[in-house]
Amino acid sequence: VEAVLKLMEADNAPVFVFSQGVRLIHTMAKDRSRIDTLVEMGCITATLTSLRYHLTSHDLAEASLITLGGLVSLDFQSSLEAFLANSGTTTLLETLTHNTLLAVHKLAGEVLLKLAPNMIVRKEILERNGVVVVTNSLKKFPHAMVASRLLVRLAQAPESVEGFKVAVPAMQLAG
Repeated sequence: VEAVLKLMEADNAPVFVFSQGVRLIHTMAKDRSRIDTLVEMGCITATLTSLRYHLTSHDLAEASLITLGGLVSLDFQSSLEAFLANSGTTTLLETLTHNTLLAVHKLAGEVLLKLAPNMIVRKEILERNGVVVVTNSLKKFPHAMVASRLLVRLAQAPESVEGFKVAVPAMQLAG
């Protein structure tokens, strides 16, 4: 894993390296006892980097999100901290904004939904116009229920009132 991570960190690493790297990390993350070690090695950083570099690449974005979903958890403080430290919320919202594949929207929404019980994650979603981004995702894919479940989760949080006040006029302008 360390060798693959070093290859993924290299400037101009080929797509193949990222593709194989996130798949290897995903396989290793299936053993939940390895999560802290994988996080410490930088696997969340590498997976988010892969996603940022390939936001619009359907296959690689999908593989990166599957891997990220296996790594991040509220049960592992180290994974949540690594996710937040590497702008994970922003990266997922950018993915929802720029990628046009239903599967990618579902996976990104599922990771956000999984982490939404955390107040810091919810605050980041709201600060980055996440309500508008998630609503736009729901407009693109109305049958993808993960976006509506995420909106409900956000609406239930007391700090979200301000985020929804800001978002509603923007959503009305967007139609």
